[in-house]
Amino acid sequence: MKIITIGRGQENDIVINDLKISRHHLQIIQDDYGNFRLADFGSTNGTFVNGRQVKGEVHLNVNDVIRIGNTTLPWRSYFSTYNDHYRVSEDEYNIANMSNEYLDKMEQELDDDIEEQMKIIKKANNWQIVVGILLVISVIITVVSIIAGN
Repeated sequence: MKIITIGRGQENDIVINDLKISRHHLQIIQDDYGNFRLADFGSTNGTFVNGRQVKGEVHLNVNDVIRIGNTTLPWRSYFSTYNDHYRVSEDEYNIANMSNEYLDKMEQELDDDIEEQMKIIKKANNWQIVVGILLVISVIITVVSIIAGN
């Protein structure tokens, strides 16, 4: 079994100078059978595997892309037994980084869409309030008319 700790703190096995990474961010574990697991230590900005945020511990597949802060981890290179069997080419590494850029773009577009939808909902809520006030005024006028007519 091999355990690699990753973070900004000097006591980690892998130290990454990225302010969006926690001092003790995560660990990757390779068991005696060659299986990989990742455990996030409750980092402030999170750990993302293939664009999805990880909570707690997850199993890793050899093609998974891990991103923390502004950094895409070349995590396979941290394990010599893995490197003996699998070499990540420069092209594969570049594709992983391009994928992260695409995911960042998609995330920004979703955020923009959500913000636009929230504006529409606020406008709709304002109209509902106006209609409600007009209904109350109408009821008051009707009641006053009935009382005045008697």
